Amino acid sequence: MGEAAPLDQQKLVAAAMKILVENPLFKVGETEIRGNTYRVFENTPQSLPALFAHGATHGDKEFLIFEGERLSFAQSWALACRFAHALQDELGVKPGDRVAIAMRNFPNGASLIWRLSRPGRWWCR
Repeated sequence: MGEAAPLDQQKLVAAAMKILVENPLFKVGETEIRGNTYRVFENTPQSLPALFAHGATHGDKEFLIFEGERLSFAQSWALACRFAHALQDELGVKPGDRVAIAMRNFPNGASLIWRLSRPGRWWCR
């Protein structure tokens, strides 16, 4: 198996712009927040847990790409569940406890944040 071909930056930008223009999830509007007007994405999930719940519907599609590692939404969810079980079973963390995260920006960190971002519902069934 050979190495992946380098990405064509122009094609990448064109593909991103196509998504931004055509996908209603990225529609931009204005809203007032605490007395200030901001440009915002009108149709995006309103919170981090809502964003992750939306992503969980994508199963085997790629979610995270880091160097040579690729994780699907399903794999990321499974990793997040392993973190949740370890926090609960090995460290005694309960919903409502405060948890500090001190780690580098790796895919497993995103999965950990995914689970911890669901207040009162961070465990997995």
